[in-house]
Amino acid sequence: MQKSIIIFWMFLALLTGHRLAAQCKDNRWDLLDVNKVAARFQNGPNKFWDMSGKPYYEVPRGSNNHVSFAGGLWVGGLDPQGQLHVSASTYRQTGWEWYVGPTRNQPLDCPIEIEASGDIMLHGMKRISNGDVLILTQWEVIIYDPVTETKLVRQLPVSRAWIDAIELPDGRIFLYGDWSYPTKNPVLFLDTLTYTLSGGPTLNWFHRESSVDLLDDGRLLIAGVVGCEIFDPQTNLSTAVPDMIWPRTQHATAHLPNGDIMAFGGGSGISGAGATAFTQYFDDTLGYWFPGPLMSVARNRAATTTFPDGKVLIVGGSGTDSTTQIYDPALDTLYAGTPLPRAILAPHVSVYDSTSLIVTERDGNESRIYRFNHQTGEYTQLRLQRNGGAHFLLNPNELLMQADGLKNLQKFDLQTHEQAQSRWQYVWKVDRSQIDAFRADFQNGQVDFNQYPQIASWPAHGDESLGEDRNLAPFVDVNGDGRYEPALDGDYPCILGDQALWWVYNDIGPHLESNGQQFGLQVEAMAYAFDCSQSACPDTSLDYTTFFHYELTNQSIVPYHDIYLGEHMDYDLGGYSDDYYASDSSLRLAIAYNGTDNDLYYGAHPPAWGSTILNNGQVDMGAAFNVGTLSGSYDGPPSTPAEYYYSLQGLFIDGQSRVNNGLNGYAGTAPGPPTRYMYPSTDGFCGGPLSGWSEISAGNSPFDRRFVTTTTAFDLPVGEKIQWDLAYIYARDSSNLASVCALKSATATIRDWWQNQLDRACFSTVVGTEAPKPESALQIVPNPVGGTSFTVNFGAPLEDDGQLQLIDLQGRVLQGHGVSRGTQTDVVDVTQLSAGVYLLRMVQPSGVRMQRVVVW
Repeated sequence: MQKSIIIFWMFLALLTGHRLAAQCKDNRWDLLDVNKVAARFQNGPNKFWDMSGKPYYEVPRGSNNHVSFAGGLWVGGLDPQGQLHVSASTYRQTGWEWYVGPTRNQPLDCPIEIEASGDIMLHGMKRISNGDVLILTQWEVIIYDPVTETKLVRQLPVSRAWIDAIELPDGRIFLYGDWSYPTKNPVLFLDTLTYTLSGGPTLNWFHRESSVDLLDDGRLLIAGVVGCEIFDPQTNLSTAVPDMIWPRTQHATAHLPNGDIMAFGGGSGISGAGATAFTQYFDDTLGYWFPGPLMSVARNRAATTTFPDGKVLIVGGSGTDSTTQIYDPALDTLYAGTPLPRAILAPHVSVYDSTSLIVTERDGNESRIYRFNHQTGEYTQLRLQRNGGAHFLLNPNELLMQADGLKNLQKFDLQTHEQAQSRWQYVWKVDRSQIDAFRADFQNGQVDFNQYPQIASWPAHGDESLGEDRNLAPFVDVNGDGRYEPALDGDYPCILGDQALWWVYNDIGPHLESNGQQFGLQVEAMAYAFDCSQSACPDTSLDYTTFFHYELTNQSIVPYHDIYLGEHMDYDLGGYSDDYYASDSSLRLAIAYNGTDNDLYYGAHPPAWGSTILNNGQVDMGAAFNVGTLSGSYDGPPSTPAEYYYSLQGLFIDGQSRVNNGLNGYAGTAPGPPTRYMYPSTDGFCGGPLSGWSEISAGNSPFDRRFVTTTTAFDLPVGEKIQWDLAYIYARDSSNLASVCALKSATATIRDWWQNQLDRACFSTVVGTEAPKPESALQIVPNPVGGTSFTVNFGAPLEDDGQLQLIDLQGRVLQGHGVSRGTQTDVVDVTQLSAGVYLLRMVQPSGVRMQRVVVW
C-alpha cells in the first residue's frame, strides 16, 4: 500500500515538475457582503451557490432574491506535444478537479472528511459502545472509527427514505425504517464485530420517523405513524401494543428512571404535518400509553436530553417560539427552562460537561452551534455555517458535524471554534475598516491581535521548505524587508475594495468532472467590493457590483499554448425558468435578463445582471454563449475534454462554429456568418422598435440559461502568471428590457472607473507603499539579555519626545515609559519578564521603530 502511494506521487511530480497538490477538498467558504450584495465564494473554483442546490448571490442584500445559481472556472489548453489539458468545475456532479492550497512538493495532511451517497438522516449519527460512530443514509451505513480516522461502508439491500438505529444489549445494531406507505421493509441487524448486515423480520406496522427506545427488559418499543409494537430481538417476534393516544411522527422521547418512555409533541400522520403540545408516556409494566402534562407550545422535531438527576430538557421543535421546558418525572410536571437565543425548529443536543450542553440547529441555509450552560442560562454562539445541523460529540473537545451539504461530515474543534482543516482550507476575509483600525492601533502601540485574527494569519508567505511559493497573499511591506511581520513592522494585507476575500487552490489531482489532464496550475483568487457609504463611487452602480481577480501560475515544467480561460455561469435570475441572455462585444459583457416583465421572485420589472471581462492589459477579449439550454446534441453541456475545449473557444460542443443565423446560432439549422457572440443585439430595448439578433427576434421560449464567458487564446510558459479580472454588475429599471439598458450603462461606467481610476497595485503581491523610517535601527546591548536590563541606543539624539514600549508577540504592551527629546540611550528593566522573545518599540510622531529582544 505504501509503495503504491509513493509511486502515485512520483508520477504526479513528473507531470508537474516536482510540484504536488494538497488534494484537500474545498470545505470552507465566506460571504462578500459589504455593500448591496451578498455573494458566496467557496475556497476553490465554485461560487454563488451552497454546493448542495441553493443559490447565493443575493441582491439587494437581505431581500432573499438571487440573480445567479452557480459559477465555476474552466481552463483548457495544449502542451508542446499537442496533448489537450482541461481543468473545469461546473456542479461537481462526479467529483473534484481543483484542490485547496498552493502547489507544493508533498501532499497536505488533510483532515478526515466523510462523504455519504445520500442525505444523512435526521438522527443519522449514533455512537456505539466500542467507540465507533454509525452514520445512516437512505443508501448505506457508514462505520467511522474516530481513532484511526477510517471508515467502512455497508450498502443497504433496499434503499430507505428514513432509517434509524439503536444498539442492543448483545452488541448488535437494530436498524429499521420504511419509505412509501404501505410498503414495509424487513428490519436489519449489524454485527459490530464483523460489521456485516443480516436480515430480520418485517414489523407489524409501517414506520417512518417513528421512535425506537430500549426498554429495561431488553425489548424495543417502536412507536408512531401507523401503530406501536414491542420487538423482542432474542426471538425476532413483534407484538402489537395499544397505539399512542395522539398518533404522531417526528416526536421526541426520553427514557425515564422508572423505565417508562416519555414522548413529547410531534406531528400527525405519515407526513408529520403540524405540531402538538401534548405529551404521553408508555408504562412498560402495564403496556399502555397514558397522558402527560401539556407543554407550553406545540413542538414537532424537538430534541431532548436527560440530566443525571433524571430531569429532561426539551429544546426546539417550534419555528416561532424560543422557549425551552424541563420535565420532572418525580413530580410529573413541566416547567420553563432558559429560553433559546432564537426559535429553533429541529435542533440536536448533547451533553458537553456537568453544566453545559452543545445545541446545533439547521434553519434553511444556515446552521448554528451554541454552548448552553443550563445552570446559568448562558448561551454562547460558537459558529454560524451552512448546511447541516446534526452533530455528535467525539470527545469533550470535538464534534463530528454535518457541514457543506447534508452528505458531508467534518470535525469541529470546540476549543478553537474551527472545523478541522489544513492551513489552506480557508477563506481569509478582511474589511478596510479592520486594516485602518489595525494601523491606528499599531501607531499608538495598542495592537491586540485577538481583535485582528485575519491580519495576524494573513497567508502572505508559503512554506518554502515544502515547495510552496514564498509570496502568496498580497501585503503592504511597511519597511520594505520582504517579510510579512504585522507585529514587528506593522505590515498588513493589501486588498482592493472595502472588503475582500482571498484564497488559493490548484488543479493537481484526479480530474473527475472533465476527465481532462491536469496542468499544474496554481490559482490565487481575490473577490472584493466597494461600499459607497465608505468609498467615493462613480455612481450607485458600484454599490451593486462585485469584482473577481484571478492569478493563474504555471507551476509545472511544461509550457502551454492556446490556453482559454472561461467562467461557466448558471444564471438563474430570480426564477430559473423564464430567463433570456444576450452579449455585448464592445463591453465584453454577458447579460442575463428576464424573458417577461414579471419574475417569480423579483416581481414586476425584474433586474438584469451580467459579468464583464475587465481590461487589465493581459486578458480582455471574451465570448458569451449558452451551454445546455437549447435542444440538440450540439448544444448540451460538455462531458469530454474536447467538448469543454470547444466550448472555451466559443464553439458548439461538436466543434461547429456559431453563426449569426437569426435563430439558434447553429449552422445545421440555418446558415450565417461565423460569430463569437450569441444574441448580440439589444436595439430597441430602451424604447422604439426591436431590431437585430436577440432571443426575442429568434422566437425562443424563456427558460433556464447558462453561459460560458471566455478569453481569447494565450500562451503560458513555465513559471509565468496570467491575471484575469471580472466584474458582476446588477441593474434594475422600469421593465425587464429597460433593465438591460441600465446594465449596459452601469457596465460602461464601472469598466472606465476600474481601468482608469482604481489603484490596482495590490496585484503586485508585495506592495511597499510606506517607505522605511529614516531613523537608524534600534541598537540593543546585550541581545540576548541574561541579566536584569539592557541598553538601547537610538542611533542619534531623538528629535521628538517618544514612548519606549516592551511588547509580547501577541501585541500586548508589558511595560513602557516616556523618553524625552534629545535622548540617545536608555535602559530597559527585564527582571519581571519570563524567558522568551519580545519586541522593543519606539513610538514617535515621525514613526515607529521596532527590534526583537531575546530574554533568557
